[in-house]
Amino acid sequence: MNSLKKAAIFMGALTGGVLGGSITLAGKMTKVDFLDELGEGIIDSALLTGEIIGEVISGTADIVAGGLTKDQEKIRCGGDELGHAGKQVVGNAVMNLRMMGENGGEIFRGIKNKDKARTLSAVKTLAKMATIGAVTFGAIQLKKNDGKSDEIKGQS
Repeated sequence: MNSLKKAAIFMGALTGGVLGGSITLAGKMTKVDFLDELGEGIIDSALLTGEIIGEVISGTADIVAGGLTKDQEKIRCGGDELGHAGKQVVGNAVMNLRMMGENGGEIFRGIKNKDKARTLSAVKTLAKMATIGAVTFGAIQLKKNDGKSDEIKGQS
C-alpha cells in the first residue's frame, strides 16, 4: 500500500506548496518576515500532515488486506506503520506544547519587564502556531525563532 502513502504525501506537498508557497512569496515581496515564516511553517507542516495521513491509510489498508488474506506479515507491517504514525503525532504534540509553554512564559516575562519586543515576538510565534495548526489539522512544524524582533520589517 506504498502508493497510498505516496499519494497522501504528494497531497500534503501540493497543499503546502500552493498555500504556504503563496504566503511565503507574499512575505518575501512585502519584506514581512512574519508572512515568510508562516508560509514556510505551513509548507513543512502540510508535508508532515501528508506523511502521517499516508502512514495511517497505508497501515490500515495493510491490516485489512492482511486480515482478509490471513497474511500475518502484512498485518504486522500495517501495525508498525500505524505505530509510527502515532509516535509522530505524540512527538509533534509534545514539541508544540513545549513551544507554547515557552512562548507563554516569554509573554509573561515580556509584560513583567515591560519588554514590548519580547512580548510581541512570543505573541507572533503563538499566532503562527495557531494559524498553521488550523490549516494542517494540528500537525505543526515551526522553526524556533531566534528571539529578535524588528517591528519595522515585521520580523518575529
